[in-house]
Formats: sequence, C-alpha cells, structure tokens
Amino acid sequence: MKKTLLLMTVALFLSQAPIKAYEFTDQELREDQMTLLTEDDFDYDIEKNGEGNKQAAHDYLRYLTRLHQRDFFQYRFLLDDSSKHVTVTGISITRYLGTANTVKLSSLNISDLPIKKVEAKAFTKATKVIVPASVTYCAKGAFGKAKVIKDKNLIKLKNGAYQYYYRLANKRVTPAMIKTVVNGNKAKKNTLTLSKGKSVRLISQAQVGKKRYALSLSQIRYTNSDPQIVSLKNDVVKTKKKGTATINAKLVTNEMNKYYTLTIKVK
Repeated sequence: MKKTLLLMTVALFLSQAPIKAYEFTDQELREDQMTLLTEDDFDYDIEKNGEGNKQAAHDYLRYLTRLHQRDFFQYRFLLDDSSKHVTVTGISITRYLGTANTVKLSSLNISDLPIKKVEAKAFTKATKVIVPASVTYCAKGAFGKAKVIKDKNLIKLKNGAYQYYYRLANKRVTPAMIKTVVNGNKAKKNTLTLSKGKSVRLISQAQVGKKRYALSLSQIRYTNSDPQIVSLKNDVVKTKKKGTATINAKLVTNEMNKYYTLTIKVK
C-alpha cells in the first residue's frame, strides 16, 4: 500500500464532521477489545485474494478514524500524520456511558496510550472526575457540573475549556514566547536562506522575561510544509532542492494556538 494514499485518506477522514451518534457492530466491539493499532493487524491473505491488501488498508483506516468503545468510555484515537507513517499518539474521550458518581479517567487503558483530550459533554451525570496529568486539553462543557480533580498546570480558561501549560520560572509558557534559533543563530525576520545539501539543527527556546529556556523535543513539535524542498527529522532540517519551505513549531500541549513559523529558502 502506498503511504501517500494512506495519508490522503486519513486527512479526508479527519476533515469530516464529528460523529454525533454511533451504533457499534459486534465486529467493531470485538476489534476494540483486541486494540488493533498496526496495519499488520488487518493483513489479508493476498495469495487467496489479490485485492486483499487494499481491503486491509481500508479496514485499518476506518478503524483508526472511527469512534471506539470500551469500559463505558467512548473515545477516538489521536493521529499524527505529519511523517510518512500515521502514528497513534493518544486518546480523546468523547463520552462516558457509565453510572459511577466518581470517574477516574486513567481507568481506561488502551495499550498504555496517554489520554490527552476530553471532548464537550463527555460527562453529564458524574459528580467528580479525576483527570490524569497526561491530559492537555478539555473542551468547554466537558465535565458538566462535576468537580474536576486535575493537574495544577491544566488551567481553566475564560471560555470554560481547560488547557495545559508548561511552566518556566513559575510562569506559563505560551506559543507567543517561542523563539527558534538555527545552529545558535536567530534567523532574520523568521527567514533563513541556505544552499542545497545544507543541514541545520533547530533549537527552540521560550522567552520568559529576559531569560531564554531551551525546549526539548518532548515539549515542541516541528512540521514541514514541503518535504520535496527540505527534509525534517526530529529537529534537523536538510535542504534538498531549490525552493521555499515552511517549518512550524508549536508546543505539543497547546494545539489550539498559532505556530511559530520559520521560512527556509533554498538557493
């Protein structure tokens, strides 16, 4: 199966409107109990069926992008399709169907994937919800009237949503604080001109007052607008051919806000 087809299909699924109601089939419930997370889990006997690989790819994509259910929780997989391979990065809880007054989100364990998000109206009857430190965003109205036990860095915003913030020097790190330097030198006006075949390392820092603090790859995420112009592996950029590409940097815990943008021109 071609990876380009896989990524295009994933993007199509993700662009569709969220499913408001979902009726699970017996097969889907069995799949959820098995926690199938790789393409190999949907492999077909191609010798018996020449089109089996296409069917397996279709089933795999549908599985990744559909709604799931286990242990009174309905949830979605969070997907990262910024590279050649689609990666499941975590769980987003959409509904709690149980009757417990106190709900501990960490009781839902799907292959040790972190629970990162809680969607609107996920909890309507619970009186207390215990949120693990892995959660980085909760939509407005996610918990109804329940008391929320959470990490101190998961901050309730004015609009009622919750957003996780890193702290440096006892201050919240926001996207506006992010500055990116290249091999120790700040790019002029967020633009860097390089020759073909040149490699540079990106170093992102947070400006807190008069000091700058380095951000690790566990805190910052880079994306590449044009892999044909430059390649991007972790924090290393290598130019490939003449043109212009954009590297975006954002906090992994703050997906709702703007990126820091670095334009790379290859001459």
